[in-house]
Amino acid sequence: MQGVQAADHATAEGGKTVGYTDDGDWISFQPYVLGNANKITVRVASAGAGGRIEVRAGSATGTLLGTVTVPVTGSWDTFVDATANLSGGPAGATTLYLVFRGATGSGYLFDLDAFTLGTGTSSSPSPSPSPSVSPSASPSPPAGGTSAIRGVGSGRCVDVTGSSQSNGAQAQIYDCNGAANQQWTLTSSSELRVYGNKCLDVNGGSTANGATVIIWDCNGQNNQKWRFNSDGSLTAVGANKCLDVPGNATANGTKLNIWDCNGQANQRWTRV
Repeated sequence: MQGVQAADHATAEGGKTVGYTDDGDWISFQPYVLGNANKITVRVASAGAGGRIEVRAGSATGTLLGTVTVPVTGSWDTFVDATANLSGGPAGATTLYLVFRGATGSGYLFDLDAFTLGTGTSSSPSPSPSPSVSPSASPSPPAGGTSAIRGVGSGRCVDVTGSSQSNGAQAQIYDCNGAANQQWTLTSSSELRVYGNKCLDVNGGSTANGATVIIWDCNGQNNQKWRFNSDGSLTAVGANKCLDVPGNATANGTKLNIWDCNGQANQRWTRV
């Protein structure tokens, strides 16, 4: 790395980000195989000037594969996802460089929390966080927004079984009805709250496929943090797995779990 430092942020996935970024700073990773990657998604925050992330192969001045525009999010603890298309990656293993760009003399640019390489195409990110979503994608909405969360595959909403407010009540899918047990608030700490004081929770902090999803008193732990992704998936931060409807089921009362992210419709969600 050059010119950056780790920055402590409670809302970051691991409690820290790549921060204190100035124009020309960079981080690198090796070995990476980039030949099949045609999209990058970054999780970023900026109370500064915003800027760009250049994705390069081989060196900080190597082949430019794509550029992500980083918006100003209004706070160092308000994270959004931004995406860009990639092309021209070398076929073999290389060193991946993320080079930070922005206006000089305007203070630190932005913080980088996480990035994901994948396939598919991306649209240009919004210049600022936006609560609007499309049927097939659910970019990170701004903190404080309250809405239902509807499954793309099932057409049903994330629901608390039996309208229970007890710790351990399971999350399920059910016909969308606007009731309080289907209203989820995304907080600045990446929690999904229901009833005001209960959080969507991976039971026992498990990271295993099939771990159940419940509600529990909000406690700030990573098994209660979630990330909306640009492909519509909803990632459990602590497990790095996706909120999943088992077996692609569509029936009322199907209990939710976490599973390796696969991009299928039973792992994609929209806020409505």
